[in-house]
Amino acid sequence: MIRIEKKIPLPNGNGRAKRLIYPFADMEVEDSFRVAGDPKKTQVRLAAAANYFVKKRQPKWKFETHQLAKSARIWRIE
Repeated sequence: MIRIEKKIPLPNGNGRAKRLIYPFADMEVEDSFRVAGDPKKTQVRLAAAANYFVKKRQPKWKFETHQLAKSARIWRIE
């Protein structure tokens, strides 16, 4: 039989990193940053991270990404 236990605190974290990799929260409108790497993959990764940030923290903010030579750049546009 499995015993149910009450008021056992959760361990810190769930195995996934909680801290943001990219500085979206610090950005103002017209700010941007560049991330080196394969342009297409980096653009997709930046867009996914920005979408997650907007959904969870700042629903009214908007970002735009572009591929560059050997990198991608993301701008906060709203």
